[in-house]
Amino acid sequence: MEDAAPRSLEMRRRTYLAVLGSLTPFLPWLAWMRRDEPVGGPIYLLMFAVVVVALAGLVTRRLAVVRVERLIIVAIPVLMLARLFVVTVIDPVPLGVLRQLVAETAGPTAVVSVVVIYLAFDQARARTWSIVLWVAFTALLVRPIVEGASTNFGAGAALVRQSVTLAIIAGMTHALASIKAKLAEERTRARTLEELAHSDALTGINNRRGIEVALAAELDRVARYGGTLSVALFDLDGFKARNDHLGHAAGDTALIAVVEALEADLRATDILGRWGGDELLVVAPATSNPDALQIAERWRAAVAELGLAAGDGEVTTSIGIATLRPGDDLHTLLVRADRALYAAKTRGGDQVMSGEDLEARPLRGRQRSAGQLPRGRDERHRDHEHAQRAGAQPSPVAATEGPADG
Repeated sequence: MEDAAPRSLEMRRRTYLAVLGSLTPFLPWLAWMRRDEPVGGPIYLLMFAVVVVALAGLVTRRLAVVRVERLIIVAIPVLMLARLFVVTVIDPVPLGVLRQLVAETAGPTAVVSVVVIYLAFDQARARTWSIVLWVAFTALLVRPIVEGASTNFGAGAALVRQSVTLAIIAGMTHALASIKAKLAEERTRARTLEELAHSDALTGINNRRGIEVALAAELDRVARYGGTLSVALFDLDGFKARNDHLGHAAGDTALIAVVEALEADLRATDILGRWGGDELLVVAPATSNPDALQIAERWRAAVAELGLAAGDGEVTTSIGIATLRPGDDLHTLLVRADRALYAAKTRGGDQVMSGEDLEARPLRGRQRSAGQLPRGRDERHRDHEHAQRAGAQPSPVAATEGPADG
């Protein structure tokens, strides 16, 4: 949405440049052709001056598109109505001449003015100004229309058609603007729902579903165009201790602080998401394993520098790295990152490990199947607590998967 408004303004700017640029050469010619009329020539010259000012402002970008629209909306209809007022009230011209003038200049000018009004204003204001323009245009034609009913029916009927045509075009423009507004509202609502479905309520980053979708899209991109990518799976060390000593609100504050620290250091192409609990996942497109390790070390240091209290220590992070290999899919890539994360946790935490370095070191105990995604930290902690309640030692996989206290 943030990018849509500038694109819309740029499109309008180019449209005005094209329309006004094509109109400019004809105005001096029309002024010359109407030089014998009392006000025809001067009005066309004034229109030419307005168009030149608008064009100069658009080309140099010294006039905003909105200001150009206001200038056109005020100047062009006013000059058109002024000329129509002169030839119908102050110095009336024959019906045949008036018919030609309205058909060639006043009518098309009024139609263009209606369109520009709907481009420049919101729907309610545009409707009001369009009605005002139509009423003024039609009021100036009432006397010639009545006169034509008895002296020149064809000319009078032509003037009636001009008024009706303007009303129809104004109505159609309003209908199209209404449809456009409803479609824009529907798109905004759909976008909002999509963002809510893929966003984490606490941190505002991608939730698990959102980061999975992003990772799948990146994997598809690599499959189509080549290249590589890496993922970094984070688990916050000491997070449970912080929750136990300071409360869950303090845990939420810590998680938000960590996310903000990571976002400040992410590259433009990196994608961050909350994998579950205090686990985060970063998708790093076009990143080799050595580069991923170097970048992850920077992220680890950024979290450590926050100095977030956690019981007798501080909140730090362990990070598992995995880089895409031929034959990998989303599951196998994440399982390797998961293995690396567990290795980092069991070695004391606050460090970065790569799944590529653990290929010759299979995990002891129960293995996770290749198609099974890494479990969240809460599930691992639950296994550990159940084992303690039963009076047994935690299973080897629990020990491998990291300490229960985060």
